[in-house]
Amino acid sequence: MHRATRRIIVKTAVILVTVCRLTEGAALDYVWQKEQVGGISAEANDLIQKLEAHIDEMINAGHLQPAYYRVGLSGEFLLYGFPGETAYILSDALPLVSPAMQSGIRAYLTEYMTLYPPMTRAFIHGNGHWGNIVLADHTPRREYYPMPPATTANIWPPPTVPFESLYMLWRYADATGDWDYVQSRLGALQSLYDTYGEARRYGHIAGLVGMARIAEKLGQPSLRDDAVAKAVAAIDASDYASWLAGAQSEMTRVSHDWSYPLFHYARLESPIGALFCPEIGRLVRETQLSEARSTLELIVGPVFEGHAQASYPGWFVFRADHCYEEFITKVTPWMTRGDSHIQEQGGENAYNAPDFAWTLFHLRAAVLGDGAQSLRAMIDQPTCMGDLYYIQKLATAIRAHGARTWQDVRGAAAPAAPQGLRVGK
Repeated sequence: MHRATRRIIVKTAVILVTVCRLTEGAALDYVWQKEQVGGISAEANDLIQKLEAHIDEMINAGHLQPAYYRVGLSGEFLLYGFPGETAYILSDALPLVSPAMQSGIRAYLTEYMTLYPPMTRAFIHGNGHWGNIVLADHTPRREYYPMPPATTANIWPPPTVPFESLYMLWRYADATGDWDYVQSRLGALQSLYDTYGEARRYGHIAGLVGMARIAEKLGQPSLRDDAVAKAVAAIDASDYASWLAGAQSEMTRVSHDWSYPLFHYARLESPIGALFCPEIGRLVRETQLSEARSTLELIVGPVFEGHAQASYPGWFVFRADHCYEEFITKVTPWMTRGDSHIQEQGGENAYNAPDFAWTLFHLRAAVLGDGAQSLRAMIDQPTCMGDLYYIQKLATAIRAHGARTWQDVRGAAAPAAPQGLRVGK
């Protein structure tokens, strides 16, 4: 079967969208306001218990190697290998757990980020960043099963520190209060920031937001103002359909057919990495909702109980099997083969990798606006120890049991956005 028939096809539709010009200063809400959730009800207690249990397992296991996935027939990849991703997701979960667990997370991250500094360690691959290694030789492993002794993973070309780490380190410092760590690495942050050229993904916006907030906190007004100006321009340039199509073209030309890589920053060869943050979910929902719906509703339906479950049962469940044309129906199409439209879950080498379910979970939560009960139904089991995407899904579902507000992170006013900012394409 040809690769093009196996991947998720993002269908291009001609959509008339009213161009929206933000009022003065409105764009800066995405730069300066962070999500704040309070009043989480007791209904979330079972989710909090699951969150704490999984984090506790991760902390007790030590500083884990990335998780290895061999999916279907098409190949293999590694998840959870960039240290900044671990720092970000554990920091994001920090306010939701008990004081004792918070202390455990802080201690774990203090040691972890000394061992694997996110600004200099692009990936954890055995004792280095890249190359071909026997996975069983490097521990502790994340997998719940024993790693076969002959299994190897080759990372080439060497990965680089993603621009998204600027947001990840802001979130780490904001949640833990460890601004000394960020202050001592301001030069490396500045060097990474200086590599920015133009926005090509939502992670670039997140990185600019992170840099603006770090510069504001550390008293760097020139750097702050430059980051703000670039963030405003990147928000204006953001284009859901074209950014998704570009990312999907990159992802599906290698071994990861079953994907919707809207938030991915590492998508070539073996390592896979992605960042979702609330500010980006808010931006898409408030300014690009129709563009998002044009593909999302074809894949997961307008409501969880409808299309997705009827025609694609279990889309949110991790699958690494080899299934043949399971669930073929003539319902609303999301896949095209020749002149016929079919709805299918199966097909040679069809699978749902953890990053696929994680991406669509957050889009359902932040963009389509699913409530707590629907989000609960989309949380699968962890696929490994320290399953960061499982942790972040639990944290998102817990917050859905509370009340969200947006809080300004500044201690002083920042420059106003230029007039006539255009958002939406």
